[in-house]
Amino acid sequence: MAFCQNCGSPVVGQFCQNCGQAVAQTQAPPQPPPQPAPGQVAPGPPTPGPPAPAPPPKGGFGNMGIIIAIIVVVVIILAALLLVFMGSQNDGNGGVSKGLTVEMTDTDEMELHYKWEETGNDAEEMREDIDDDAFGDEDGRVTSEEVENLEEVFENWEGEYSVIYLSGKKYFEFGIDGWRGEFTEISVSITGAEGDVDSDRPITITISFKVKWDSLDINKDEYELYLYSRGGDGEDFSFTCPSGYEVSDADGLEDNIKSGETRIRSTMDDDTVQITISKK
Repeated sequence: MAFCQNCGSPVVGQFCQNCGQAVAQTQAPPQPPPQPAPGQVAPGPPTPGPPAPAPPPKGGFGNMGIIIAIIVVVVIILAALLLVFMGSQNDGNGGVSKGLTVEMTDTDEMELHYKWEETGNDAEEMREDIDDDAFGDEDGRVTSEEVENLEEVFENWEGEYSVIYLSGKKYFEFGIDGWRGEFTEISVSITGAEGDVDSDRPITITISFKVKWDSLDINKDEYELYLYSRGGDGEDFSFTCPSGYEVSDADGLEDNIKSGETRIRSTMDDDTVQITISKK
C-alpha cells in the first residue's frame, strides 16, 4: 500500500483522501535480461569478420611491365649489335669482311677466298666489260642475265692453271715455287652490277677457289708463294700455314711479319703478296 508523503495517511488512487496531496508515481524496477535456457551459452558480442584485403599498390604491375619491356628491348639491341659485329668479322670470306684469305691445307693445296669492290671508274669499266659482246648485248645496260654470264666465265676457269684474265685484265694468279697450280673448284657471286654502264656504283665480287699442285714436291723444307689479286691493295689479308710449317718471310703487307708465326693477319699494300714458309 502507498502512503501520503505529506500526512502519512494511507492512499488509494492518485490523491490522498486526508490532505488531498497528489501521490508521486513510482517507476517499475528494471527487468533483468532474459537468462538462457539450461544448456545454452549466452550469446557474446558479434565476432568481427576478416579484414578486407589491401588494394594492390597503385601502378605496381604497370611499372614492372615497363621494366620488363625495357630489358627485352635492350637484349634485342645487344643481340643485333653482336650479329653485326660477327658479320663484320666473318662475312663468309674466311674470317675477313673484305680482302684475301689464304689457307694452305697442305704444301700442295690451298683454299682462297676473296671479296672486294670495284668502285668509281673501275666499276664503270667493269660494267662496260659485262655489257660488251662477250657477255652482253651492248645496249648500254647491264642485266642480271649478263652478270650471270660473267659469273659462269669465272667458274669456267675450273680445271685451268691458276691465273684468270678477263677482257685483257689479270684478276688472279697463284703460284708456289714459280709453278701455277690447277683450279679444282671455283664459285663466284657478283652483286650491284646491274644498271646503266655509265654508273659508278660499287660492284661487290666474292669468289672462292681451291687450287692443287699435282707435280709439286710435298715434303720440301721451304716454299715460296706468289699471290696476286686484282684490287688487293689496301684490303685485309689473312694467311694460314700448312701443318708443320711457319712463315719465315712476307712481302707486300703493311705490317712487319715476325718469322715463326703460323698464321698472319695484315693489310695488303700491293696487289701482290709473296710469302715464304719453312718447316718448323
